[in-house]
Amino acid sequence: MDLTKISGQIEHNFDEKLTRNLHGLRRLYHDQREIQRILKKNNPAVYEIFIKKQGKLNYSITIINPGNIGVEYHMTHGYKHKQPTTALCVLVSGKGKLLIHDKTTEIIDLKQNKPVTIPKGSAHRLINTGKTRLKVLTVYNSKSEYDPFHKFETKVFAK
Repeated sequence: MDLTKISGQIEHNFDEKLTRNLHGLRRLYHDQREIQRILKKNNPAVYEIFIKKQGKLNYSITIINPGNIGVEYHMTHGYKHKQPTTALCVLVSGKGKLLIHDKTTEIIDLKQNKPVTIPKGSAHRLINTGKTRLKVLTVYNSKSEYDPFHKFETKVFAK
């Protein structure tokens, strides 16, 4: 299976696209002075999600730009599905980690073409720890919706 090809198809033929800029993610990071310094200049995109809906499954490509805020890496807001469902993540390119939170927090180093299962009902967040864009394919039940307001206990992802 050529994940790069599948990723490109989703990026160019998507049903939904979400772009998250730094201003909307500012409360995730500890270094608020650095946030204000960056926001005075511009409001950079931290990540984008491209979603393709096909029957009972949704396929999403999350692309996180490289960078950091102080000592913390760029990351997604973090999500939990309102209707508990299992999801599958696969690293397409880049270097990053997957944080999975339920009763405990697990941090997984993503490996290219090695699927990781996100257990039913768990919250999850992607972190770009590399110098290039992180690109991850996620597959999940189309009936599930994200709860973007889940609070993670593990907040800092330092260099």
